[in-house]
Amino acid sequence: MIALKTGKTLAKTSDFKGIQNQLPKNYENYLVKDQLVYFKGLDGQFYRINPKNLTGKVTKEGIRAADFPETPVSGEKFETAQIIATPDNDQLFALLSDKELQAIQAGGDIEMDQENERSYLYQTKLVKQNKVAVSDNEKVMSEAFISGEFILDSSRKRPTNDAFHTLTDFTSQVSDTENSAYSNEYNRFVRITGGLGVATSSKYLPLATSEGNWLILHYETIERNSSLKLSAFNPRTKQVSWTTLLYTSSISSTLKQGDKLTLLSNDDLLEMNLKNGNLKGYSFQNDRFFSKKPE
Repeated sequence: MIALKTGKTLAKTSDFKGIQNQLPKNYENYLVKDQLVYFKGLDGQFYRINPKNLTGKVTKEGIRAADFPETPVSGEKFETAQIIATPDNDQLFALLSDKELQAIQAGGDIEMDQENERSYLYQTKLVKQNKVAVSDNEKVMSEAFISGEFILDSSRKRPTNDAFHTLTDFTSQVSDTENSAYSNEYNRFVRITGGLGVATSSKYLPLATSEGNWLILHYETIERNSSLKLSAFNPRTKQVSWTTLLYTSSISSTLKQGDKLTLLSNDDLLEMNLKNGNLKGYSFQNDRFFSKKPE
């Protein structure tokens, strides 16, 4: 932090104890408002710095995502939630940001933007009292995933049993299809889930390990070219078994063979041990092998 009039350095990153590891490099993640400095931390949370005493903290007041500059989305566009289904459970799992959750609770759609970095895992049926709904108390854990996505299993086929159909179909879960609000809620369900109930492929079935874990790809920070992480989530215990940094910002393909998961990017060939999260890799750019243990 530098004084504009004198050019004197007022504070360095190391001076902001407790938040020094959250300060982003990109200028667009900072702004000054009401004589306070706000920034979007590397973990996707909003922080506030008081220039007078050089203290900083997480804040949910005085700032919103729309205050930060971003590339606008032209036209009205909607996105689907990150949802997976399993025939072994009578609920869906969804990765939702706070904004996405609020939109569903308010009876709206999820609009496409760049504000949904932090997502949380919810276990829900998505339908309550003939309406699309997700509540706060369905949050599985407090841990947030930055732009989290499940790895899906293209080899699995959607089961035909009634329980799974009920789980993924809006009409079978409502008691009054003649209600005037039915059509709107049905359309909301289809848009938010991407047509979950009518999908005939394995699109929404998770890749499962021999330990019964599902795999979530997510980023280390919100900044551009941030490295990806891979987390193993156990749907029975509702806990993350392990999380490993992948040293790459994109994955082009995955292949599971037994307890090994091979991941290919433009720069690396990675092999993950799905039992313990140990990673082995080869860097094409540096022509070297490397390894990494879970966090």
